[in-house]
Amino acid sequence: MAISETRLEATPRRIIWAVVGAACVTVIASSVPAGVLIPGLAICGAIVLLTGLFLSMHVTVEETPNELVIRCRPFRAVRIPRSELISVGQGPETGLTEGYGVRWLGQGRNGLLTGGPTVCIETAGRKWIVSVENPSFAIRKINEFIQGG
Repeated sequence: MAISETRLEATPRRIIWAVVGAACVTVIASSVPAGVLIPGLAICGAIVLLTGLFLSMHVTVEETPNELVIRCRPFRAVRIPRSELISVGQGPETGLTEGYGVRWLGQGRNGLLTGGPTVCIETAGRKWIVSVENPSFAIRKINEFIQGG
């Protein structure tokens, strides 16, 4: 059952597309005088495809009968058995500074981030900072899952 699903917010997506657009215009503008338009277009196409893949990213938190599954689609999925879950609580607000996607945050913490509110899921070996749409709802549902409900 899905507990939460969140995507990159609209403003960062617009900023990223603007930067990619400017980069592609620069590459094409410098490719024409150099006589390498086809490689320049290929580079721009690759940049646009990779950016599209990155911007399609979303983070989900789901429960199965025995595991909590956190995913940063299409990049990574982490399955945490119920027996390894220790606690869940409110995490920090994240944004462009912390980055997006699968992140190593230091001090035994990993992140699956899209920006915005997060929860901190603690296991025996590490802490996961995970973007969620509604932290209080996610905390309640994950605590119910930990307690076997």
